[in-house]
Amino acid sequence: MVRYASLFSQLITVFNRNRFYQLVLKHNSERYAKGYHSWDHFIAMLFCQLAQAKSLREICGGLACCLGKLRHLGMKDAPKKSTLSYAYAHRSWEMFRDIFYDTYGKHNTKLLRCRTCKTRFSERRNTVFFGLHLEEAMIERVVRGLAKGNSIRATARIMGIDKDNVYRIFERASEHYHKVLHELLVDLHLEECQLDELWSFVKKRRKTSHP
Repeated sequence: MVRYASLFSQLITVFNRNRFYQLVLKHNSERYAKGYHSWDHFIAMLFCQLAQAKSLREICGGLACCLGKLRHLGMKDAPKKSTLSYAYAHRSWEMFRDIFYDTYGKHNTKLLRCRTCKTRFSERRNTVFFGLHLEEAMIERVVRGLAKGNSIRATARIMGIDKDNVYRIFERASEHYHKVLHELLVDLHLEECQLDELWSFVKKRRKTSHP
């Protein structure tokens, strides 16, 4: 039993294996596979990106160096150059595209496509929710709790999440709030302005002390 998993194996856990094999059946990716499974091909592609491999030789050689650890990634053996080349040429790329979209949209996050530059971006970009791995409803509840005067530690206990996550949400919401006000509240010509009073309580140490 492995007590300490490598960063690569931890990255693999992000992808749902059941969903992966559903997409394999959907796109019929095992057709003409010749014994080289889609999951092994997927691991090789991830290794190529993480290791910045520039050729098939570097991919196969890098995986061969980790031969004893490949079983933790769901692989038996490192691929040969000819096998990997054949898979790149004949396996459907649409399956890997759907894996990315399915994983990236974990909380029903959609990828939008710009008609001008043809690039894709998350619908959460430039919002409070971008980069936060929590549901939008949870983030909204955290912001409401902080706005009511609860401390970061108290909000974390109420919501059942780590206080570091609450602080990260608080910092992100503050930056976004500042940007929105900077864009909206400009060139205002006000004749009257009402300021709400801020009440606070200072505890007295003795009853005979004067305010």
